[in-house]
Amino acid sequence: METAERLISRLRPVLAAAVDPQDPQPPGEPILLHAEVLHQMCTADGLMELLDWSRQGLGADPLACMWLGSLRWYRLITGSYPEHAPQPPARPLDQALTQLSRQGGFTARTGSGMTSLRGLSQGQMAYPSAPAQPESTDSAVLLRAVPIGLVPYIDAPMRRSWVRQAVALTHGHPELTQRAEELADLVHRLAGGPPAEALPESAAQQQAVLSAGLPRRRRSGSPARPLRRTGR
Repeated sequence: METAERLISRLRPVLAAAVDPQDPQPPGEPILLHAEVLHQMCTADGLMELLDWSRQGLGADPLACMWLGSLRWYRLITGSYPEHAPQPPARPLDQALTQLSRQGGFTARTGSGMTSLRGLSQGQMAYPSAPAQPESTDSAVLLRAVPIGLVPYIDAPMRRSWVRQAVALTHGHPELTQRAEELADLVHRLAGGPPAEALPESAAQQQAVLSAGLPRRRRSGSPARPLRRTGR
């Protein structure tokens, strides 16, 4: 199987893994999700929109597509778009997520995703040259590097450029951006390779370093771990 085919086949299960709750779920209770898991899904949908345009032979701006995905996520979490922001056309994913939320299928963890919400609240699209919150070290943004690492048919420089754009929409600390780039590369390398019984030791160690500080699936009220300084 070619690398691109592997990446395509693994997009859904990799993203779905973040939704599967670690703790036993009481019957009838909504699944409790970190808001950035939903943001990851909306970012992936923005990338799907970009690929849809490309497949039709039409040019599209990756940053704009990911921003529109983030705006849809903002509305999902808050109930409205940021003031002065455009209202992107509905997509099947955000319509389905809105319906599931209203039906009690899931709920976002209280207080999660606040850094990204602040970064989007001005209603202006931020750029890597002028990120939304250049001092933020909230490592939850690393979740959005995962779907970028699963995009087929793009080379490493373009993948890293898309990661920088995705991070800049809400964050922007240089160390955080670098870790997001490295995580996307790691995801791409592992998901695009042949199946393995277990992660190679070197890859597992790298994964542990890059994901240090990521919000773990945990019970309500448990604090998120802060981003660790590496001194690089």
